[in-house]
Amino acid sequence: MACGKWSRSISLLWNKGEESLKKGKIAGMAILLLLLAVLGYAFLGSPAEWYRRRALRQAMAAVEDGEVTLNEIIPFSWDSVYSFGPYTTQEQMEEIMGISARRLEESPSEGMVQLVFVNGGQIVCGVCGYISKEGYSVSFDEKINFADNVVFRAKRDADGILWLTEPHD
Repeated sequence: MACGKWSRSISLLWNKGEESLKKGKIAGMAILLLLLAVLGYAFLGSPAEWYRRRALRQAMAAVEDGEVTLNEIIPFSWDSVYSFGPYTTQEQMEEIMGISARRLEESPSEGMVQLVFVNGGQIVCGVCGYISKEGYSVSFDEKINFADNVVFRAKRDADGILWLTEPHD
């Protein structure tokens, strides 16, 4: 009988060890996931902003030739949109917009679209990419407010790139 009690106590100790090991693995996995999320945010940006850039690209792909306003196209809330030329520094962008942001990129080359959408004093979407990759270009002077409802001429070229140009009344 004494042998039976001994094996039962060994079994209970073994199970406690397995339970502790499982808790350690779960804690380790949670820490790893948290670390991956932080690194993903640091390198890729906000998932919400990434989603907005993707939605914007899809919305631009659906635009047909003719007249259109940004109010009709942009699939998220915005108050103002800023356009910056190549080589505009982050400091210059912040000064023009009147807000600071750590995720602004300088356009390193000609042939790029550089748009920053602001809503309620916060950047909600930033686009800095080659026109050929983004699939569109928007031409205007520095800033447009949502309330202005500016009309653009939309025209696709032979490569399927959408060109939004010549804001007019």
